[in-house]
Parts: sequence; C-alpha cells; structure tokens
Amino acid sequence: MCAELGSSLAELVYDLAERDHEYEAEQWSVRAEGLNAAVLRVAETRIESGPERAELWEISGTALAQLGRLDEAFRSYEQAVAIDASRVTAWTELARVLARTGRLDEALATYEKALEIEPGNSSFWAGRARLLDKLGRLDEAVGSYERASELRPEQASHWAVRGKLLDELGRFEEALQSYDEALKLRTSFLYWKRKTRILQKLGRLAEARSAAEMASLLRNRKTDSPV
Repeated sequence: MCAELGSSLAELVYDLAERDHEYEAEQWSVRAEGLNAAVLRVAETRIESGPERAELWEISGTALAQLGRLDEAFRSYEQAVAIDASRVTAWTELARVLARTGRLDEALATYEKALEIEPGNSSFWAGRARLLDKLGRLDEAVGSYERASELRPEQASHWAVRGKLLDELGRFEEALQSYDEALKLRTSFLYWKRKTRILQKLGRLAEARSAAEMASLLRNRKTDSPV
C-alpha cells in the first residue's frame, strides 16, 4: 500500500479524489460499490491521464489482488516497479501475488528486491522466512526469522515461528530457547503447549508437566496465538 496516499484503501479513495479536484469522494459510492472496486475505479481513471504515476499502478494492483484478480494485479505491480523500482511495498505485494499463484521461487526473488531497499525491515525478513519455509528450505527460514527477531525483538511471533522450525529440524534446545523468548513477550496456550512437547522430546519430564499445567490453565482464556 502506498504510505503517502493513505494507510487504508478508504483513505486512498478520498485522497485521490481530493488531489485531482475533479471528483467528489461521495460520487464513488464506496459503500454501495464495494471498497476495492471503488479504489480500482479511481485508480484506473487516474491512470488514463497519468500512466507514468507508479503509485496509481500500485493502488490498482492492491485493489485487484483484494478482488482476487491476481493476473491483473501482477501486471499492475510490475508496471509500478518498472516505473519506480524504489517502491518497496509494490515489491512485497508483487511477491505476495506470486506466492498466491504458486510461483514461490519468483516470490522469494521479489522479496529480495524489497530487502535490498529496506534491509532493516523485520516484516520483510519474516515474509522471506515464510516463503523459505514453504519451499522446504528450513535452515534458511530459521536464519531469516533470526534476523527478524534481531530487528524487532519484541515481536513474539518471530520467536515462536523460529522455535517451530527449529523443532521440525530436531534442534530442540534452540527451539526451547525460542519459545522461552516468545513466552516472555506473550502468554499463549499454544506456546506453552509447544514448549511442553519440546521438553518431552528432551526428556525433561518434570518441566514438561509444569508447562502442560500452564497450558491447561490458559486453554480457555483468550491468550492463544495463530502462530
């Protein structure tokens, strides 16, 4: 999404309308037409008179992707980065479209482009890690999550997913350390449950029982995590 044009699709509709002074935002009937369709309509109208504006192609790609029109979204994002290769969000959104269409190797290469622009963005490292995980390149995925955690150590999910991958690799001590870091940041039934299993694999049964008790206490509370 284009940061300078607004953080949401709704803001993009109004921002574009105001910037061009040709349309009133209400004319687009956002609620009746559907937010993404409205954004697409605005973007396509503006592209007709300003095809050199990379941000419009990026907006178009975002709306098309939300509408499930992935081939068209791909072309819009490609056009955006062809005009302005520094548009980091266009690269990451293009990577997501490629991943959704099963083109994982291309998606990974596209994420690398984003990281060339913003190597200090923890979300990009986490996105890269997810793609590596899908490709079965678990050791590399762990490395990417390590980098994400270094950049944003307060993000519990980075530690938790790193722990999950290390568990799958049989690196149980490291996995346990990752879940301990995650639990310092978020008390989650799922994290305690996974920690219990790792302790069992390590033969640390008394600790596993204690962890299982904590997981049981949290089971019915809203402290779970989707990770």
